[in-house]
Amino acid sequence: MFSSMKLKTKLAFGFLSVLLLLIGLGILAINRLAVVNNQAKDIAGNWLPSVRFISAMDVNTSDYRIAEYGHVLSESDQAMSNQEKNLETLLNDFKKNQAAYEPLINSAEERQVHEEFKRLWGDYLKESETLLAISRQDNRTEEAQQLIEGKSLQLFDAANAKLAALVELNTKGAAEAARVAGETYDNSLMWIIAILVSAVGFGITIAMLLARGITKQVGGEPAVIADLSGQIAGGDLTARFENTGKETGIYVAMRDMAVQLKDMVIKVNLTTGQVSSAAAEIARGSSDLSQRTEEQASALEETASSMEELTGTVKQSAENAGQANQLASAARSQAEQGGQ
Repeated sequence: MFSSMKLKTKLAFGFLSVLLLLIGLGILAINRLAVVNNQAKDIAGNWLPSVRFISAMDVNTSDYRIAEYGHVLSESDQAMSNQEKNLETLLNDFKKNQAAYEPLINSAEERQVHEEFKRLWGDYLKESETLLAISRQDNRTEEAQQLIEGKSLQLFDAANAKLAALVELNTKGAAEAARVAGETYDNSLMWIIAILVSAVGFGITIAMLLARGITKQVGGEPAVIADLSGQIAGGDLTARFENTGKETGIYVAMRDMAVQLKDMVIKVNLTTGQVSSAAAEIARGSSDLSQRTEEQASALEETASSMEELTGTVKQSAENAGQANQLASAARSQAEQGGQ
């Protein structure tokens, strides 16, 4: 089918096929890059910030817990006042980090764990208020220590475990996004290489087929064909053509044309010689005819002269015959008269 196509159709088919492969490659690359880009944005804009804010919240809660111990162990009102200011600052920092984290929650499981943390942390803060109130009283350090080591510790550990769970969820999410991005990259690389190899192979095949088809149609190098054509166009029919039996296309047609032109020129030369010989014979025949015509004209002149003489003789004979007739008539009259 390909070999029966016209040259321009073959060229259009080849270039269009390679172009379609390259367009497909571009579309695939853009699509896969978009997937990788989305995963990278998800990691950079969601999972990692979530881990960062949760870790900051974890640090805030740990520092808050340490400040509580410092408050319980304080031996002066000034020291307690300093710890309370520190607790207030840490709580404000915690609230800021929590407010920054909450919009980044992107799954029902993560939201549920965060709600459980908020509940436990709220219970812990209520217990902390009781603890701080007891710690402010004189001679209540032992009771405060028992409280901070009891229910307060349980609530803190439970809340801290939820923060650890949130960190784990976001870490897993980041790892999953990285895995998807990696798989997308690997698959995209494989497809891109496959399409490139296919495009190169297809292009080489089309190029070889086109070269073979053009060479078959032309029958040789275009420069050689052009040189031979110039020689023939200039009237030089002695141009040398190869005749191995493998030549095809225009080369063979030009070779056959040169041979036929040579034969035609030879035939024309022979015909021209024959025509020249016939013309010479015709010229000689015309000369003889002219001479005979002149001779006949001279004979005609002599005949005409003889005819004039004959005409005079006939005229004279006619006159003599008239006279003889008159004489006969007179004789007859005289005879009749003599008879009477």
